[in-house]
Amino acid sequence: MGSGAYGPSKGALQSLTTDLAYSWGPDHIRVNCLVPGHLHTPVGDHGGAEGRRMRSAANLLGLEGTAWDLAWAVLFLACVESRWITGAVLPVDAGTTTATVLGMLPRMRETQGKDTDDQQ
Repeated sequence: MGSGAYGPSKGALQSLTTDLAYSWGPDHIRVNCLVPGHLHTPVGDHGGAEGRRMRSAANLLGLEGTAWDLAWAVLFLACVESRWITGAVLPVDAGTTTATVLGMLPRMRETQGKDTDDQQ
């Protein structure tokens, strides 16, 4: 699948989340959608240290996420404490969806040369 289908497919899943939450809510079935940011994985480790710095600089917290960051959000949504949450689209991305590319450029320049290993 080319990158042209990526955005529309994400939008479709978010719309499906809302529709299923509406349809299944009366049966007390909760449906939510997680929107993960750039996570450090062996598969996605292209770009080396510079790529990791750029991914960290592209979010509001300046941190690179791991699979655990996403897992904690999943665990919360599976807990009784989230029993009143349904139809939600939850970004788990250190603020990446909040930031605009142009707004982040100065921050990205400031962080060039910093080592991401100090953040973990």
